[in-house]
Amino acid sequence: FAWADPRGAFSTAPYLRLIAVNPIARSAGVGSALLAEFEERTAEEGRDFFLLVSEFNKKAISFYERHGYRKTGRLEDFAKKGITEIMMVKKREKIHE
Repeated sequence: FAWADPRGAFSTAPYLRLIAVNPIARSAGVGSALLAEFEERTAEEGRDFFLLVSEFNKKAISFYERHGYRKTGRLEDFAKKGITEIMMVKKREKIHE
C-alpha cells in the first residue's frame, strides 16, 4: 500500500509518506506501480514530489533514486532521536522522461 498527502506535509507539494510491499512481493514491480500511481494522482497539483526516507534504509534510497528522486536535505532527530531522515525530491517535469 501507499500513504500519501496530495498537498504535502508543508502544504507545498505532494508528499509520499510511505510505501509498503509484502516481502514476498518485492522486486516484482509493486513498489514501482505504487509510486507511479502516487505521481499520477498528484500530478495535477503541479508541484514537485517529495518524501522522507531514513538514512539507514539504503534499499529505499536506491529505489527512489532509480525513479528520479534526488537527495535534497537531511533532518536529524526529526522522527526519532538518533535517526536522520533524508529529504528526496523529484522534479515534476521529469515524470515522463
